[in-house]
Amino acid sequence: MRLPATVFIRLVTASLLTFLSRPTFVHANDINVIYSRQVDFTIRSTSVSEHDIGDYVANIRSDGTWADINYSAGCTARRSSWPAGDHWTRILKMAVAYKGKLAEYKDKPQLLSALRLAMGYWFTNDFGTIGDNSCMDREIMGPKLV
Repeated sequence: MRLPATVFIRLVTASLLTFLSRPTFVHANDINVIYSRQVDFTIRSTSVSEHDIGDYVANIRSDGTWADINYSAGCTARRSSWPAGDHWTRILKMAVAYKGKLAEYKDKPQLLSALRLAMGYWFTNDFGTIGDNSCMDREIMGPKLV
């Protein structure tokens, strides 16, 4: 006995809806794999030098800033690039060194302290609202650091 086409279509549709409506769970292992791959990619694709990392650690001020970065220029000062964005470039390079790209700095407490100071300064100060096309969006949300 053959099913009428409409009954067959309804059965297939119901089966698909049942299948597609089941929640998909992400396993913790999946998140760990994604995290590990992103960290590996970031380490491989970020160039760092022992000289620069040493300079960043030695010259970070107690408030988490560096004297050679202009934090007050603002978005209107330079439209093509925002000088304070270099702060995050340094954080990225220091994090890559800390994670092991430079054996001399892997898990080094002084580097971790400098990273915490730098990130603490940034998050304590409001450099823009994400999504408002401010300098933070152009520098931080841009593809070169994300």
